[in-house]
Amino acid sequence: MEALYELPADKENRECTKVVTTESTSTSRVKLPPVNIPRFADNYEDWISLCDLFNALVINDERLSNMEKYHCLCSSVNGDAETALKNLAVSGSNFESEWSILENRYYNKRIIVNNVLR
Repeated sequence: MEALYELPADKENRECTKVVTTESTSTSRVKLPPVNIPRFADNYEDWISLCDLFNALVINDERLSNMEKYHCLCSSVNGDAETALKNLAVSGSNFESEWSILENRYYNKRIIVNNVLR
C-alpha cells in the first residue's frame, strides 16, 4: 500500500491530508478519497479521536520524516494547543516533544469524562 501526503505550505489553508492508494495483486491501483485530519481546538472530548486518527495516519507511518509529522501536527491544532507548540523551535527533532506536550495536556481521562457527562 502506498500513501502520499499533501502538505500545503500556505498558512491560510493549513491542513494535512493523506491520500491513500491501495495495490491489489495485479499492478492496478485504486485511489481512495483523501483523509483529512480534523483540526483540534482545545476540546477535550475531541482529543481521543484526533489522537487515534493522528497515530494511525501520521505517527505510525514510517515513511514520513519527523519534519513531515511535525508539519501535520502543527496544521491540525488551533487555540491553546497551537500556542503550546510555539514554545519549541520549528524542527523535526522536536516532533516527539511537541506530541508529548499535547498528550500530557489533553489526555486527561477525568476531564474528558466530566466534559462528556455535562
